[in-house]
Amino acid sequence: MNKLVRIFIVQLSILCPMLWGYDFKRLTVVGSSTLSPVISSLLRGLKTLGVPHDFNNWDNPGDVMYVNSDINMLRRAINLKKQGKIRRLLAGPNLVIRAIDHGGLIGSPAIDLYFVNSRWTHRAYSEDMASLTDRLHIWFAGVDAEYWKPTNTKNSKEVLVYWKTEPEPFCAQVESVIRKKGFNPVRIQYGSYKKEHYKKMLEQAVFVVFISKVESQGIALLEAWSMDVPTLVWNPQDFRAYGKVYSEVSSCPYLTDACGRDWKYLPQLEALLDKASEIIASCAPRQWVCETMTDAHSAQCMLDFINKLN
Repeated sequence: MNKLVRIFIVQLSILCPMLWGYDFKRLTVVGSSTLSPVISSLLRGLKTLGVPHDFNNWDNPGDVMYVNSDINMLRRAINLKKQGKIRRLLAGPNLVIRAIDHGGLIGSPAIDLYFVNSRWTHRAYSEDMASLTDRLHIWFAGVDAEYWKPTNTKNSKEVLVYWKTEPEPFCAQVESVIRKKGFNPVRIQYGSYKKEHYKKMLEQAVFVVFISKVESQGIALLEAWSMDVPTLVWNPQDFRAYGKVYSEVSSCPYLTDACGRDWKYLPQLEALLDKASEIIASCAPRQWVCETMTDAHSAQCMLDFINKLN
């Protein structure tokens, strides 16, 4: 390689971040696996946006590091920051359940930003650790809208029941109500399916009834919306765990009228089912996702947070 080429490469490496609007050179994403929905979404989004990045590069990390999961990786990243080997450190949301876990490690001053994935988890973390509040920000994982894209004609009577929490008799009660209103409920259970199976079931469903007591974001909801399937979500707004009564919770923190409705009691579900055709006609869940919550939207949101630090 001649001298002029080397000089050009060095100058280009300095100029490129300025060309795409950010003054960091490379983002190193760190986590337990690229199979994580949050990590895979971010990596796809960064690739789409053409942002220099790598994954689990500990030998030669970028000047900005983001740790998604694995508390031991976070400890290692904090040490890199203290040693001056990285300039900025971002973390969350899949590291702890409560902000005070692991001795309150996420409150380390070495962490520039800690991400939570919805308004109610932001409040919960703030309540647990008030000193973290100024560095706490809401950031969502996106969805691969090209994969989660409808292709088939819907079965006008098939309703997918997504069962994540609560005893089986409650799920059966929900199915009974759906059947009573003239629809055919088909059940899928969280943790027992592959994404290909879920996608195939969404292809047929006119809407989905979700049964989950609480969700920090609700990625399965996002996937359904991307498939242009509206959702009727059980949202009890009551969650007690880890010795704490949560003051604000949700089973569907990103639900809008464009994506469906929520309900708390079975008679409310019945009333929604009576208006199912009207609700479905008024919804445009895929359009909403494509405008607000794709992989690229998620990655751009993170880049904007980083830019504000610099």
